[in-house]
Amino acid sequence: MRFDGHVVLVTGAAKGIGLRISRAFGREGARVAALDIDAPGADALARELVAEGREALALKADVTAALEVRQAVVRAPARFARSPASSSGSRSSSSPTSSLPSWPDRTGGLSSRQPWSR
Repeated sequence: MRFDGHVVLVTGAAKGIGLRISRAFGREGARVAALDIDAPGADALARELVAEGREALALKADVTAALEVRQAVVRAPARFARSPASSSGSRSSSSPTSSLPSWPDRTGGLSSRQPWSR
């Protein structure tokens, strides 16, 4: 399995491409943090993955809200670090939130309620 011991945070994980990507990472051994504004959908995915013997966590967040994203990025690795199946895999020396203060600027203040423009 290519992603054994890795934590993968997938946005839009409750349906569509995000759902399929989450399942694929799970099959490859990743610990999947399913992030979505649709909490029941993310919960259903996490339960599905856990029922298959995989590690998963549902996190409700709106990716246009920097604080919610920051909290998810911090909570996912912390949750899996406490997991009984946690391995002593390599850790990054940089903080996972080191680039998040500029999240709204870097996304252009993305909102699913606003049209894309060039």
